[in-house]
Amino acid sequence: MMGEGVKTHIVCFGNPLHGDDGFGTAVYEQLCSKDLGAHVSVMDGGTSSLSALALFEECAHAIIVDAINDEGEAGKLSWHEASSFQKARSCGQMSSHGLGVGAILQGLEIIGEDQQVVDHIDVLTCSVAPLQSFKMSLSPVVQEQVMIATQMVLDKLNAGRGLS
Repeated sequence: MMGEGVKTHIVCFGNPLHGDDGFGTAVYEQLCSKDLGAHVSVMDGGTSSLSALALFEECAHAIIVDAINDEGEAGKLSWHEASSFQKARSCGQMSSHGLGVGAILQGLEIIGEDQQVVDHIDVLTCSVAPLQSFKMSLSPVVQEQVMIATQMVLDKLNAGRGLS
């Protein structure tokens, strides 16, 4: 149960060297400029896969931000339950990079069978067009979503605190 005093980790994934895959990194940079309170940590997950499991230790709530290759309209922002990624047959199809968020969530589920890792995970994604290697900027449509996504994360935090 989220509430005041619950430790929340916001983990943003992405590679700013590959165009729209840098969406999570752009949201991370925006969130770092905000006062999120003592119980919230913002982390740059980069392109890490299973090595990111440690980013979810010692928190009750986690928010993941990432770009997604889902054939949706580029720039579409969506909240997902972690279970939708954990059930994906191929984790690489759900994420825009590496093993992706699906593999991380499946790893957390396995770890969680033996120990308490995190109680609740929300996943915010931005649909992207096919990625472009070695392009150091977001497409205009995805760039426009960075501030909106940042506000969506802040609203989710405030809702968890019972402030909205």
